[in-house]
Amino acid sequence: MINFVKGLNLQQQGLGNDSWYIRIGVHTRPLIAGEATHQFDICGDAVNMASRMESSGAQMMIHSSKDTKMQIPESLKFLKRENVSVKDKGLLSTDVLEN
Repeated sequence: MINFVKGLNLQQQGLGNDSWYIRIGVHTRPLIAGEATHQFDICGDAVNMASRMESSGAQMMIHSSKDTKMQIPESLKFLKRENVSVKDKGLLSTDVLEN
């Protein structure tokens, strides 16, 4: 997704438009999913924590919780982030996927 936005930004720059920036947050835990009032919804602490990872992350980066990092192959490299302030969770050690 980040590489897609980077490619899109080349087009945006060529057209004289502003670049786009995204942040991605991921967290791995159980969640609740289902249909509610004719709409599909997901909820639970996993969704909230992924949102917190996104909001405390940096532009054009994938910010990961420790739970997610433990599920990902060691061939992918992460940069450790210490003492990240996460809303309603306090200070946590998290990781950012290297590009």
